[in-house]
Amino acid sequence: MPRAVIDRPGRTTLHRLQHQQGSSSLFPLTPVNLAVWDDEDSPLEVEATSLDTFFGSDEDGADGRLVAEHLAALAAGGTWLRDITTY
Repeated sequence: MPRAVIDRPGRTTLHRLQHQQGSSSLFPLTPVNLAVWDDEDSPLEVEATSLDTFFGSDEDGADGRLVAEHLAALAAGGTWLRDITTY
């Protein structure tokens, strides 16, 4: 069963493109978007869960450490992030 990971559990609509499925979105696609991709929206109601439920509780502050570790790793390997984070 398809399931979305968003900010809270419940139900949401996945706006699937018929031909460009990798560009599907949880946000409604406008007629302009559909014209650019020459595609059609095929909405699908799906169950949704939260990040905390999907990955587990953050009682120990793991989310903050994980973000810090990823930023440090990206900064060490790419100048664009280093430049952005200095401002």
